[in-house]
Amino acid sequence: MAIYSTVRSTNSNGGEIYACEIHVSDSDGNDTFNGSVIAPVKSITQALTLITSTRRTVVIHCGTYTESPSITTTGTVITTYAPAFSLTGDPIKIIGTLSTNTSCSINGIEIQNLSITTPSGLGNVNIVNCSITSTLTKSSNADYTLLRFCDIAAANITGGGIVAVFGGNPNYVTVNNATAGVIIKAAAPISPILTAGSMQLVDCSVIAAPSATYVYTTAAGTVTALTNSQFLNSGLTFVSPISLGGNYQIYNCIYNKTASSFTGTSLNAVTQFQYINADRFVTQGGTASQFVKGNGTLDSTTYGTGTVTSVAALTIGTTGTDLTSTVATGTTTPVITLNVPNASTTARGVITTGVQNLTGVKSFASNTLIKTTTDNTVDALQVNGNLNLTTAGNKIKITTGSNASAGTATLVAGTIVVSTTAVTASSIILLTAQDTGVSTGNLRVSAKSAATSFTILSTSLTDTCTVGWLIIN
Repeated sequence: MAIYSTVRSTNSNGGEIYACEIHVSDSDGNDTFNGSVIAPVKSITQALTLITSTRRTVVIHCGTYTESPSITTTGTVITTYAPAFSLTGDPIKIIGTLSTNTSCSINGIEIQNLSITTPSGLGNVNIVNCSITSTLTKSSNADYTLLRFCDIAAANITGGGIVAVFGGNPNYVTVNNATAGVIIKAAAPISPILTAGSMQLVDCSVIAAPSATYVYTTAAGTVTALTNSQFLNSGLTFVSPISLGGNYQIYNCIYNKTASSFTGTSLNAVTQFQYINADRFVTQGGTASQFVKGNGTLDSTTYGTGTVTSVAALTIGTTGTDLTSTVATGTTTPVITLNVPNASTTARGVITTGVQNLTGVKSFASNTLIKTTTDNTVDALQVNGNLNLTTAGNKIKITTGSNASAGTATLVAGTIVVSTTAVTASSIILLTAQDTGVSTGNLRVSAKSAATSFTILSTSLTDTCTVGWLIIN
């Protein structure tokens, strides 16, 4: 028999003493009955029509009720004598949508869908020990909705007001209303999402959906507080990351901080305690220049400054073909070796005081001095000593042309004026007759105009030879 055998006592007319109850039985009820414990109605929908000001408790007995009843009377209570299952193990469930637009209490029922459309100002909605196998929808601004020890497959909260979830498994909770405030405490939710409004997760084990990148996600403009909670992957084997886009506060939580995303604004300085293991950390007093040591005491020592008095750990070597460094015994007594080889045809290094053979083109932007330290600031190469061309056939090459120091000129009627800025008033000019033209006289420089020209003159006015000249300053 579906109705419990432990029926409460009846009066002499067989009626139930507790006349405030309306009983529903899927197996023994009939919607033409009055709803007493011995004459239950068959449907919850019919039971709700029998609600009066003194008879507002609907007791549902074991069975499956395929209907979508609506609670419309303030203060209605829907309950069972045994939450979710009868004493015989038979289920008590509603296949359909149970909806309410007023304050009520629902206890111990398995419900496919639950819809809350209670407006603000009509009291609280209390859901206790229920299992919602499909979707909980709250689209109204009910002042306070309480869910205790409920398993929820999914919840869509698009209305305002406070929703408090204590215990159970509230899965896939989505909050999308700027005036909604959701509190989930001591529960094991799966992948909650906050797109608008606020949410608190307190003393929870938050579990990621198998395909979720983040175990908990909030959008810009939201407010969330995470306290004493852990955020785990779907296999419960490791911590998972979170993504916080609005204002947030995190206190004493465990999660994958490295992979987490924080694009919102932190409202607290300390975001986690998971790496702190100290007996004492906070102290009082002190100044701005002091800091707290691990034992809790204040320290005024200035660290990180001083004078280097020894470089014993640094040694100079000459190994290799380039500048290199090595470190030996780095974890005990380190020895740093800086290798600086001597420069050669195969190595880049230092110029020594000894004989060296170098290779590669070298260009000097300033004057070059050889065996002298006095720079006349004019000549690019200054030598204090002889310049020895040690191989036969070597020569000094002087570029000829405009304003040169060497060149040729052809006499006309025994004379020629050579224009060049290389000449000075004290220049020594060497003249040599070439094999071109007629040479019958002796050659000399008859005049010099500094930085302008000089004149070559032959003792024979008939000379027409070509003359080679070289200026030495």
